[in-house]
Amino acid sequence: MQRLHWVFDTFEIIKGTSGNLQKAAIFKQALQHPNGDLMLMVIRYALSSHLKFNIKAFPKYKQIKAQTSVKKIFKFLDYLDEKGSATNEDKQKFINLISGDEKVYQLMTAVCSKKLRMGMAAKSVNKIAPGTIYLQPYMRCSPQKEVDKRINFTQPVLSQEKADGMFVNIHLSPDGVILKSRDGKIIHQLKRLKKALVRPTNLDKYYGVLHGELLIVGASKRVLPRKTGNGILNQCIQQKADQNQADRAIVKLWDIVPDKEYWSGGYSTLNNYQRYEKIIQYVSEVNSARVHAIQCKTVFSKQEALEHYEQLRKQGKEGTVLKNTAGKWKDHTSPDCCKMKNVSDCDVEITGFNYGTGKFKNKVGAILYKSACGRLTGKVGTGLADDLRSPAFIKSQVGKIMTLNFESVIKNKNKEEYSLFLPVFVEIREDKSEADTLEKIQSS
Repeated sequence: MQRLHWVFDTFEIIKGTSGNLQKAAIFKQALQHPNGDLMLMVIRYALSSHLKFNIKAFPKYKQIKAQTSVKKIFKFLDYLDEKGSATNEDKQKFINLISGDEKVYQLMTAVCSKKLRMGMAAKSVNKIAPGTIYLQPYMRCSPQKEVDKRINFTQPVLSQEKADGMFVNIHLSPDGVILKSRDGKIIHQLKRLKKALVRPTNLDKYYGVLHGELLIVGASKRVLPRKTGNGILNQCIQQKADQNQADRAIVKLWDIVPDKEYWSGGYSTLNNYQRYEKIIQYVSEVNSARVHAIQCKTVFSKQEALEHYEQLRKQGKEGTVLKNTAGKWKDHTSPDCCKMKNVSDCDVEITGFNYGTGKFKNKVGAILYKSACGRLTGKVGTGLADDLRSPAFIKSQVGKIMTLNFESVIKNKNKEEYSLFLPVFVEIREDKSEADTLEKIQSS
């Protein structure tokens, strides 16, 4: 366990050092140490977005005699990730493996709960040790309040439907097709959809990553509500979905980026208009009811954009995304696309629950939550279905991420604390492992 001691102490030194250049120098030097590879393994397991161990909360350290090894600890983490869930028995087994030493306990509970703080950002680590941390690239939209600042209506603007399902990265290559969630988890059981995605005879010209939204069609041939559809898709990630329901998955596509540009960290060659035209061409060649291009209209003024938004809202859609036609794709928050939607949403961490009263006596009355920074806290009961009001179930979800809709962020009187105004529960996210910060929630 002394090797993990060294990793813990190294992280403490980096955290206690001022300046990014100084931190990077210490990290580079540590890589030359005999335990440098173990340090990278700890970082990889803790910070890679696609690895999830499904245990978020741990008790205070209590020493026990533990006969274990580094190999056994990481083997058990592999087991938890592959399983896709963790029971109380699994949690206790992991605690038993790491409780022989306090530093090991602190380090490995931080790894397992995905809360490791080592004093360096993930992208900074990857610059020094490329490929250490798996980070799924993602181009985020700017918030609605920045439309006037960001969107250039002196040129044609794309107004696209903002789909209300599960975001998907579709990786097309000579080896076939892989569907991944926003944070890199493989989405299983969608065999019929995958078969449709590889139908074009000249598939090679579309090799790369396609972005879209997965939706589930019900028996009535209408798209199921987000909560129901994403519940099925989350079960697909865990390989526990009813196959008949999984077979009803469709996708609405809006973007395509070549692999080299997707992973490079730079800008795409094609602009927003050109990439959408390529999606139109691809969908035409696929020619399947399972694969669609996202609804899109070219608008020439803010008034036209608002009219298109209102038109889609009347159809029950969530809203629109406005894109400057000349904008390029990049892994960042894009200055060339903005959301337009009726309500805001955010991802927060589940911290516990309160018991209800009346018809919800001895059941969950409200789920407690916090932002990633802890500056925004609150509780939500609106939107909770009866099957989510089991105290035992919500206890098992503590530390996981849930999505809430809300109308605004409010500051609590006489305190530097914030909460959501009129929060509504949407869903528990199996495809995300990090909550939003207060700053991100305020800008949504």
